[in-house]
Amino acid sequence: MSFFKLSRIQRSLDNDCVATLVTSRVDYCGSLLIGALNKTTDKLKCVLNSAARIVLNMHIFDRGLTRFRKSELHWQDVVDRVRFRVCVQVFRCLHSMAAGYLSTLCQPISGVPGR
Repeated sequence: MSFFKLSRIQRSLDNDCVATLVTSRVDYCGSLLIGALNKTTDKLKCVLNSAARIVLNMHIFDRGLTRFRKSELHWQDVVDRVRFRVCVQVFRCLHSMAAGYLSTLCQPISGVPGR
């Protein structure tokens, strides 16, 4: 879904629904972005900024978008989002709260023989 289309239907959705749509699309396959170049993450940052403008009803040249994105929407930057989601997944794997195939692949170094 493009953001142009999102801005058209935004009036019929509340802000939580719009925010969920955007963040779920940005978070999709986010673990592939670990160690990605700034060129790649900057594109996703532009997507988040565009979505924040739609949700907050701000214009393109309004100042303080990053501050509003963090303080009102509680959205992290792209790199921080990726790190956080990977850390949560590792935590779930180590505490057997993730899928079985992931939990078997992720184990503490102290549990590996020869360490």
